[in-house]
Amino acid sequence: MSELKNDRLLRALLRQPVDVTPVWIMRQAGRYLPEYRAVRARAGDFKTLCTTPELACEVTLQPLRRFPLDAAIVFSDILTIPDAMGLGLYFVDGEGPRFKNPVRSEADVARLGVPDPETELRYVTDTVRLARRELNGEVPLIGFAGSPWTLACYMVEGRGSRDFATLKALCWNEPKLGHQLLDGARCPTLSSDRLHAPQYPPWASRGEVASPCEPPGTWSERGYASGGAGSSAWIERGTSNPQVAGSNPARRAIVMSRDIVDTCLGTSLHVQGGYSPGSPGSDRA
Repeated sequence: MSELKNDRLLRALLRQPVDVTPVWIMRQAGRYLPEYRAVRARAGDFKTLCTTPELACEVTLQPLRRFPLDAAIVFSDILTIPDAMGLGLYFVDGEGPRFKNPVRSEADVARLGVPDPETELRYVTDTVRLARRELNGEVPLIGFAGSPWTLACYMVEGRGSRDFATLKALCWNEPKLGHQLLDGARCPTLSSDRLHAPQYPPWASRGEVASPCEPPGTWSERGYASGGAGSSAWIERGTSNPQVAGSNPARRAIVMSRDIVDTCLGTSLHVQGGYSPGSPGSDRA
C-alpha cells in the first residue's frame, strides 16, 4: 500500500491542525458529470453499474480528475446489503429501487442471511481493491453503509416511501420483531463496514436518509429510543464494535443525517454532518 500523500481529511477528523478546510462532496460521482452518464449508459442499468467493479471504480475516480478533492468515495449503494440478504433488489425506471421479497413477518426476519463480504458482496470488495490501486495513495478512500433504520425502511416497505407506514406499524404492533429486524439489519452493515476497515481512511460514512421518519418519543414505551436517537444508538453500537474498528483505533465514522442534532446529540459518534431535505436526488436513475 502506497503512503498516503494527502491526509488532510484524516487529520481534520482526528482534530489535528490542517492547512485548509478539507473538501469532499456527499454525491461526488453522479449524473452532473457527462463522463458518469456515459459509463451509466454503457452499464445499461444502475444495478449493473454498482455490481461491475471496473465500472464502479471508474465512476469513483471521475470526480477527482475534475476537482482537487481531498477524498474519494466508493461508488455503491446502501441497498446492495439487503439485496445480498436475499430480498431481490431491482430498479424501476423513473421510480427507483424495489425489493421482490420485502420483510413483513417473523419468518421473513428469520430467513435473513448475513452476507459475506468475500462472496455475496465480492463485487464491492473488488471495487475497493481496484480503487485503492488506482488512487495509489493520492487521497483517502471513504466507504459507506446505510444505518439499520434506513435499511429497515426499504426492507419492510419494499420500495421508497414518504411515511414508511408499514415499518412503523410493524415496530409498534410487534416491538420484539422490530428490534430483531433492526439488529438483523445492523449485522450486515457491520459486514459492509469491514470491507473498508483496512483502507484509507479508517472510517465509514453512513446515510441517514430516513431519519425524519423514525419512531417519535412516545415510542419509548415500546423500547425504542426517541426520534433520531433511535438510529444513533444502533450506529453507535456498530461503530464501536471491534469487528468494524479492527486494529485501527483511529478509525472514524461520519454520520450524515437530515436531523443531525436529534440523531447525534449526546452520543460518542466521531464526526457528524447534515444535509437538508432539499438536497439533490438519488443518482439511481
